[in-house]
Amino acid sequence: MPRARVGSVFQSPKDGHWIVQLTMPSGKRSSRIHLPLGTSEAMAREKALVWSEKAARGEIYFEQPKATRTPPVPHEETLGGWAERWFEARKNRGFDTRPDVSRWGKWIGARWGTRPMKSIERTEIEDFVTHLDAEVIAGRLAWKSALNVWGLVTKAFDDATNAKDRSLRILTSNPAIDLRGPDRGAHKSKEHLRPAELLAVVSCERAPLLHRRIVAVAAYLYVRPGELGALEWTDVDLESRTFTVHQALDRDDALKSTKTDQPRLVPIEPALLPLLLAMRAEVGGQGRVFPVIPDEEHLARWFRSLLKLAGVVRAALHDGTATRRAVTFYDLRATGITWRLIRGDEPFHVMHDAGHRRFETTQGYDRSARVLRGSYGEVFPPLPVSLLSRIAQERVESRKLPESAGKLWRRWELNPRPRGFEHTFVHVRSRRIPCD
Repeated sequence: MPRARVGSVFQSPKDGHWIVQLTMPSGKRSSRIHLPLGTSEAMAREKALVWSEKAARGEIYFEQPKATRTPPVPHEETLGGWAERWFEARKNRGFDTRPDVSRWGKWIGARWGTRPMKSIERTEIEDFVTHLDAEVIAGRLAWKSALNVWGLVTKAFDDATNAKDRSLRILTSNPAIDLRGPDRGAHKSKEHLRPAELLAVVSCERAPLLHRRIVAVAAYLYVRPGELGALEWTDVDLESRTFTVHQALDRDDALKSTKTDQPRLVPIEPALLPLLLAMRAEVGGQGRVFPVIPDEEHLARWFRSLLKLAGVVRAALHDGTATRRAVTFYDLRATGITWRLIRGDEPFHVMHDAGHRRFETTQGYDRSARVLRGSYGEVFPPLPVSLLSRIAQERVESRKLPESAGKLWRRWELNPRPRGFEHTFVHVRSRRIPCD
């Protein structure tokens, strides 16, 4: 009995993307099928197996042409091959392409990756929109994710027609122009912490001191996570009680400009000054305020674990529904912005200090603030004195935790990114002991 054909899978020596080559029923080798950059080896082998089975049944045809192998002329380039060049060009221009590469491989490359880009017709793109709507209805895809995928499709075909880089222009007309995208769904409401809840978290001495400080500073400065990670002591002027936000970290920990490409000077809340003074004294005012923070992959789970450890278990913070989103670390930024509006600060000043590009964004926070104003208690309350302790004392306090948890915390100090931070809480969370 002949051995089942599963196809050959190997990596390109140039940039590491995966290439599939099949053995056709005639015994000849197929042309090389280049998968989008970012496709994993497991996915490449799965595609090779599926395509081999279809080729054996005569459903697809990847026969190697008789002519000698030459680079394809521009109008014959496959969508997958063009996408590799497109993502590389965007990366060289400073765009963070990792989320887009993942979306492309799962939804677009799997559908059209081996097709010549010029052969993809307008009706096929319309069918793709119908497919995205069906995935949303079935609950397999969020409607916002569907819009992100659709935005990637329209941007790709637009650049294939009108890109600044002329080498990317391989189409004479855009087949996706003026097409309607996937349907929008209901916006999920977002939550923010109440002052008492934030104080419970930053006062919980069962949590590491560094973690509690990150939460306190993130809420009182209401900056984006990437901006918090890039904040340096030279950006913090404690004498004038202001700090400057002019850079952020991307997913690879490289510095970039802020989301709006506009630096901003922001006042420091008086209640935060004692903590910043103590932290600056510990390091001599050099380097970053937080040299290490959790990466984006673990931020939400880490933050919710910290809330549970502190006994903050309000259902609206932890239980996501079709109309409500569970709280994330990013909502500490929403907490600080909402608190300022509850206090009655001028919305246009809040818009500038938060780095919003449009006033409508600030108004979204102001609607909640108007309801809560007058019955919410003191916002930006004084922080507990326990936050002013030195980090060295926290290592002594960590002995109160299970021995395994202490080892994980020490391992995280030596190799902090990305997995040790999440694992620090595995044993602590299992104890389920709320803080007093």
